[in-house]
Amino acid sequence: MTLKALRKKKGLTQEEAAELTGLSRRGYQNLEQGKYKKVSQTYHYAFTRLEEYDRRRESKKALGKAMLQKTLREAMPHYDLSFVYVIGDYASSPAPNSKISLFIAEPISRLDLLAFLQEVESLTGKEAEAELLKDHLDEKTLKEVLRRGVRVAV
Repeated sequence: MTLKALRKKKGLTQEEAAELTGLSRRGYQNLEQGKYKKVSQTYHYAFTRLEEYDRRRESKKALGKAMLQKTLREAMPHYDLSFVYVIGDYASSPAPNSKISLFIAEPISRLDLLAFLQEVESLTGKEAEAELLKDHLDEKTLKEVLRRGVRVAV
């Protein structure tokens, strides 16, 4: 099995696989394209890391930005959300012991919000919380969310 076939079997994008293996995206792409020999230590490490990857087990560790964004994109359409803002620790780097903090600027009922958070928690294995932007309409909060938050759109 090739590295590319294994990545696809695990349901990962190249960016996620690169993040998982600690390689740059370009470095990972070079491995998949065969620019390095399959006998290289880097290729062997990447292949082994992908072989061992299990989303359920990995969710107990740090969750990378790419993986979080992919998970949010999977859940958002079920609740008619076209975008959310990730704020806090997950907006800048993997955060193994942090909650996933979100800001939602679109209309959503409280019941749908709770269901959305439960789905995110189920998919990531991490606790999630969200605030509605309409509840924090002051200009200072809005500027902070736009400056520090990461917009995830479907």
